Amino acid sequence: MTRKHGHRPLAGLLALLSTAALPVQASSPSEAQAAERLRTTGNAGHTLPMAGSPLQKIVIRTNQAQSAHGSDVDCAGMGIDAARVRHFWANAIEGTAQEYRHGIDLADCEAHAQVHFRSGGKGRLSLDDATGWGALEQRGRTRYFYCPSCEGILGQKFKPGAGPQPR
Repeated sequence: MTRKHGHRPLAGLLALLSTAALPVQASSPSEAQAAERLRTTGNAGHTLPMAGSPLQKIVIRTNQAQSAHGSDVDCAGMGIDAARVRHFWANAIEGTAQEYRHGIDLADCEAHAQVHFRSGGKGRLSLDDATGWGALEQRGRTRYFYCPSCEGILGQKFKPGAGPQPR
């Protein structure tokens, strides 16, 4: 394929956009705008929520926490509710998959909620009890968030809205 007037073929642009963690170096303003739009939106074109973005609705199918995949830890008495989800989301900062893996506790309890954002879209938010980490799965992407005041978030002694919690 021959290039005309310095334009990159579509395949080149898609390859460039698939490396969202790398700085975008586009050859034209329109390519830079397209790259930024894809980085901040999913395939459906809706803006991906930032931590702290207003939640419209929280749906919890089961409030009982369960042991993390591959663990047999006892999660009796641990659970999730809308107040804990709101607390986590309001205090979370986005991290990387590497940071999440570094902080993971394999003998942990986890719980899930479906969150709907006022700006549109929804996702599945998973909260890890022991670490203060959570993961948001949305439109085929997983993003990781850390809440400094959320260690023990699924425990009975956790008080949403308070600072560091007793364990």
